Amino acid sequence: MNTDSTIFGGKLMKWVLFCITLLAFTQIKSQPCSNPPAMNLTGGGAICENSSTTIQFNITGGTAPWSVIYSINGVNQPPINNIVTSPYVLTTNTGGTYTGVSITDAQNCTGTINGGAVIVDVTLLPTVIAGADFHSCAGLDPVQLNGIATNYSSITWTNTGNGYFEDPHALNTLYYPDNSNLSSGKATLTLSVTALAPCSGTFSDQLTVTIDQGSVANAGPDAVHCGTTSYNIMGSSAQFYSSVIWATSGTGTFTNQNSVNATYNPSAADVAAGSVTLTLSAYGLG
Repeated sequence: MNTDSTIFGGKLMKWVLFCITLLAFTQIKSQPCSNPPAMNLTGGGAICENSSTTIQFNITGGTAPWSVIYSINGVNQPPINNIVTSPYVLTTNTGGTYTGVSITDAQNCTGTINGGAVIVDVTLLPTVIAGADFHSCAGLDPVQLNGIATNYSSITWTNTGNGYFEDPHALNTLYYPDNSNLSSGKATLTLSVTALAPCSGTFSDQLTVTIDQGSVANAGPDAVHCGTTSYNIMGSSAQFYSSVIWATSGTGTFTNQNSVNATYNPSAADVAAGSVTLTLSAYGLG
């Protein structure tokens, strides 16, 4: 405020001048996004573990470039920035549920996520283990097989020779060798599995069974012997063996007990009992 004095006709007049400053205010209002972006996901599907699939980020509205965030099984992934064309195509081999989380455009306008989640289902390739190689001394007697397999649609055992399987489509089964296996001394057994869709192909593993003819023992015919004098065992034989041993139900002793042609020495108790049983056991070559 300014005060001035002026004399008019001998009178002092005061003028009071008020200086008024007018301030101009400009109100800045936040303008809403007139065309915010929107996004939905498509694609995905079932894949094999050694392949990949694509997911499309379909974007409408807003101003490019866009930035998006998505999640896999609820875990946010690193943002994808500077997307300039739609759809944006993501190539992936990671299984899970893919969901759009957010989208923003070049004007920092936040958009909406439409549609549902996209699922990528990954099928694993088969694994197959026929088992370790082993030795059988049972000749034509069956051998036990215990295969292991995962992620398969079907299984089949096959073999060399003319032997057969109790169930060729079971992991745990019996194999019955044939004479060709005995002649060659072995059988090569193959366990094959077929992959689950969408995977394809057959996966196999082998094992070798070394087969020896089962030992055969014949103690000979029954006989009559008098007194406690030594008895030379007659008619005894053995085949396909590595060792033999004689045993008695009595209390006598053997000469050359580990020979097919042994001699038995009866005891007084054997004579008193009236009879004894002599047993010849043969052990295989394996």
